[in-house]
Amino acid sequence: SLWRLSGSSMRDNRIAELSESLILFKQIASSIKSPPTPDEQNLFWLSQLRTLQILDRAQKKTQQIIPKINQLRLIDDELGGDGFTEAFDRLEDQYRSRP
Repeated sequence: SLWRLSGSSMRDNRIAELSESLILFKQIASSIKSPPTPDEQNLFWLSQLRTLQILDRAQKKTQQIIPKINQLRLIDDELGGDGFTEAFDRLEDQYRSRP
């Protein structure tokens, strides 16, 4: 039906947008050396968080979420602090509870 085609097309467009965003956030994250300088802190943590959130939303490579969070904790136990910690914790809780 037309409705299904429209929905499928919209989903395909959304996946394409997520893929493009993922590439950009990964480029940003990889351009910042670890540990980030004070000037780079927000951008570093935002790009790391958005990368994981995109994987979650797209349901792609979700097995990478917990190992990446563990790796990021080695940089900063608080995962970037206020504004970031809770979001990382939500992702971690969501994927730790999966079998």
